[in-house]
Amino acid sequence: MSDYQFECVDNPRSLLDLRNLYLNGLPHSQDYFVELQVKQARWYLIKSGSTRTGYFILSNDGCLLEYFMLPEWANQEDVLLGNLIEKYSIRKALCKSYDAFLLSSCYQYQKKSRAIGILFPEIQSPRQAVSQFPFSIRHAVPADEPMIVSINENVFDSAKEVMEYIESSQIFLYEKENDLIGFGIYSQIIEGRPARDIGMLVVPAFRNKGYGCAILQHLIQYCRQNQWPPQAGCDIENTASRHCLEKAGFIPRYRLLEFTF
Repeated sequence: MSDYQFECVDNPRSLLDLRNLYLNGLPHSQDYFVELQVKQARWYLIKSGSTRTGYFILSNDGCLLEYFMLPEWANQEDVLLGNLIEKYSIRKALCKSYDAFLLSSCYQYQKKSRAIGILFPEIQSPRQAVSQFPFSIRHAVPADEPMIVSINENVFDSAKEVMEYIESSQIFLYEKENDLIGFGIYSQIIEGRPARDIGMLVVPAFRNKGYGCAILQHLIQYCRQNQWPPQAGCDIENTASRHCLEKAGFIPRYRLLEFTF
């Protein structure tokens, strides 16, 4: 491994050509939860002499988020990962189960692994399509911010984030007879790429009445009308969210895996 050098880059955009090769090689889009961590992480270039051979991305607490080698150098991927784990004290890796490159590399060095999330990048027809939505739908406006904050259950990290979604028209409110049923949001996962992550919240008084599935179907419809492939994810233990997503047509084929080294 002495032929390889690793360089922390100040400007991640200098690695976008390599990252686009990685992203284009995945069978599905990036996961939104992972991408949020990528935005705060450190990016490293892998070189052999003066030749750029790949890259990897590490979170500030030593979690490997992405690892990619160009095809002509891929025969070194597993050995090189062992070197990276030792050199950078990498404790964990987050791996989408459809990321074959990272999955196969992590498997050799893992001490243990577990599924921490369910990924839904695929959709089929819903179990029961909604022919007419049972609520009125509108984009949230700044005056709605206190109300959204009051019902928020860890969807948003702060009131500031709520206002950012409102100002960018990325949050819908669903109402019936002047009562708020819930809200739905969509987020662009990666700048310049069409996929959107969708999510929703139903206020407690309206839960278990089919409104969550209807909200998801509206968000799916809205994304498709704008040529944005919709996808979603949930915690592995959140059976209620999983059931609702499946009912709306999402297929629970993939997992977000956590490897410990």
